Amino acid sequence: MNSRLDITKPSYGWFKSLMLLVAFIGTIAVEAVAQDAEAPDTPTNLRATEITPSTYMFEWDESYDNVGVVKYLLKQSVISQSNPDHIGETTGAIMTYSGDDAPALALITNKVAAVDGAGNISIWSEELVNVLGDNESPNTPANVNITPALFFDSCLVSWTPSADNVSVDHYVIRRTWGANVAYWENDDTSFSQVNLPQGVLVRYEVAAVDASNNTSAWSTVVSM
Repeated sequence: MNSRLDITKPSYGWFKSLMLLVAFIGTIAVEAVAQDAEAPDTPTNLRATEITPSTYMFEWDESYDNVGVVKYLLKQSVISQSNPDHIGETTGAIMTYSGDDAPALALITNKVAAVDGAGNISIWSEELVNVLGDNESPNTPANVNITPALFFDSCLVSWTPSADNVSVDHYVIRRTWGANVAYWENDDTSFSQVNLPQGVLVRYEVAAVDASNNTSAWSTVVSM
């Protein structure tokens, strides 16, 4: 008696269905991007870290987009120069810029925008101004004075503004008593403190810092 093994060819219908589904989803995604008219949020917290006197690393907080941010634009302009704006591109929220071709002591304005897959561009961020090629420190703060307040546990330290070839960005106040050292940053030319320790000599010094992080020498010490 003869017998025959019946081998059925495998069906590839499921594979074709899967490919059709993938193609359909891809089409929907492409159409969604093509129809996207919503721009990303404006990047925030643009900041710069000096690497060399002519090189800066810029960072910012990432933007949100309803589909997705694909790149960022960093626009830089030299103030009081006729040079065209320089616009760089990056996929992350960080970029290094070298201003070797910029004039000495150039003031550079920087702002960043986010771009999504449909080409929608966000509003430009707030400007950040930095200085290229500034190696000169501000003058040392002068006429530093300390005035005890009504209560002996508080005081006011004041000084005259320092001069700088560009501008002073802020001041640093150093307080010491014994082995204890503390630092504060201040935009104004006065600094007050309360709850000072009793029965010890408290000393204060002040230094000026410019936008390129050049720091002056410490002032004369005042104490109470």
